[in-house]
Amino acid sequence: MNRSVSHGLVFELLFSAALVTTAALVVWPTHWSRFWVVAAVFTVGYPLRYWVESRRQSSTRPSVEVPPDSEQKQTTRPPA
Repeated sequence: MNRSVSHGLVFELLFSAALVTTAALVVWPTHWSRFWVVAAVFTVGYPLRYWVESRRQSSTRPSVEVPPDSEQKQTTRPPA
């Protein structure tokens, strides 16, 4: 198995486990229905995660891509 694929799978499983733990911590003191709390936590958790991920990637991407070979060369000419 590719290492990046297994890393992504482990991250997804840990994220889901964190959401289930969060739901359990909400159900325990409130005694609300476990199904609806898990549904609400997952409904909010995953879109929030993808939104944060997209914001993080857009902030690390440069706004204007400049190839490394196209550096501007300054030429100094003596005044005429």
